[in-house]
Amino acid sequence: MQYDKRYNFAVSLPYLILLLFFVVFTSLKLPDDNFERWIPLSAGFIEPEDIPTLYSHLLAAFFLIISTISLYIFNERYLMTGKEGLTLPLTYLVLAFSSYHTSLFSGGSIAVVLIIWSIYTSLKIRNNEQYSFLAVFLATIASLFEPLMIYIIPLVFFFSIKETGISMRRLVLILLAFLIPVGIIFSLRFIFFNDAHIFAEEYLYHLKIGNIAKPDIRSVSHLFFTIFLLLLLILSLRDIFNRINRFKIIQSASFVRLIILMFFLSGIIILYPDSSGRIMQIFSFPSSVLIVESTGKNENSHKQRLYFFLVTIFLILGRIACFI
Repeated sequence: MQYDKRYNFAVSLPYLILLLFFVVFTSLKLPDDNFERWIPLSAGFIEPEDIPTLYSHLLAAFFLIISTISLYIFNERYLMTGKEGLTLPLTYLVLAFSSYHTSLFSGGSIAVVLIIWSIYTSLKIRNNEQYSFLAVFLATIASLFEPLMIYIIPLVFFFSIKETGISMRRLVLILLAFLIPVGIIFSLRFIFFNDAHIFAEEYLYHLKIGNIAKPDIRSVSHLFFTIFLLLLLILSLRDIFNRINRFKIIQSASFVRLIILMFFLSGIIILYPDSSGRIMQIFSFPSSVLIVESTGKNENSHKQRLYFFLVTIFLILGRIACFI
């Protein structure tokens, strides 16, 4: 099938690799930002802010590698998107590093790995209902690294009951998947610090809704980056919905889950604007999949490639502006 090859370079491996080197290098050169990195599971034991910068970078890189490998496995098993196997991982990393917070270790560094495998596991529930336990368990663990991921637990619960229906056994499994990690963390708080109630209050404090996000007019390039990324995602959604009936059943189910996940994460970013930097790598998981799928060898995919190119241009300009 013939397709418009314009702007193919924007999703080519050489361009993505060069772009990745640029965003990683500039992220490491930018001064440390004292952004909120509270991790419930390690609170009182190890605080991310106390980790030396070099080790923080190394930890962030380690978990980014794991999340990238996890996404590659997810793609090869269920999604099968991208002209080449590395297109999706590279796009994911570029989007993740659009926030320089990604270069520093935070709860989101680990949470993204758990979310990827939670969604992956939810696709296997039809074969074995015990996967419903594992899917919710992983999502719950993710919420103990990044508090805002607690909103993803009901989503994974929905995916679980959607596949095989509701039964008492399944409800008990899902409930245990949530209660076991929560029970363990509260037990640890009680044993080591005797502050379980204070810990609960602290967790709820981090779920307090902030001010609705407003454009940062001090950074025009960042504003345009956000606008064109939003437009690109809208075009990607429209393209995928137009073709979703042609996908394999498991592929279609995967895209539906990721689309819903992206909407949930978008809502979190709107309600908690201060979290946008630290959870960008989590948001990059579903959004990179949609972008790569819509910029492939499809009719009118050159439009998405053009928008992706503009997104990368404004990403570059915004990063350069940080040094001026």
